[in-house]
Amino acid sequence: AIARAIVNDPDIILADEPTGALDTQTSLQVMEILKDIAKDRLVVMVTHNPELAEKYSTRIVRLRDGQIIDDSNPLSPAETASEKEMEKAMGQKKEKKPSMSLLTSFGLSFKNLLSKKARTLLTSFSR
Repeated sequence: AIARAIVNDPDIILADEPTGALDTQTSLQVMEILKDIAKDRLVVMVTHNPELAEKYSTRIVRLRDGQIIDDSNPLSPAETASEKEMEKAMGQKKEKKPSMSLLTSFGLSFKNLLSKKARTLLTSFSR
């Protein structure tokens, strides 16, 4: 999974519970690999294992019910102001139009329904 994640050389790696189903030894190996990867790109890891987070992370943001309850390295006031200015500038940009018209979208959907008649029929009458 790690190889698939880095094969296209992304700037950011998102690791959702990378050690969740692993034994302790393999977990440590995976964390060492992620630590190595994090030397030249951003690695964002989600984990329920506070020991791994404390040992391998440079910043820990704790969430509860979708709210940040703790940040080990919060933004400075200057960084916060800069972020707000950037958000304001982004909000003023013109919204991008969808890449296809509504008529084209309906046409493609209708063709898809017709090409899979049996599934469409079963889905229509199922509970």
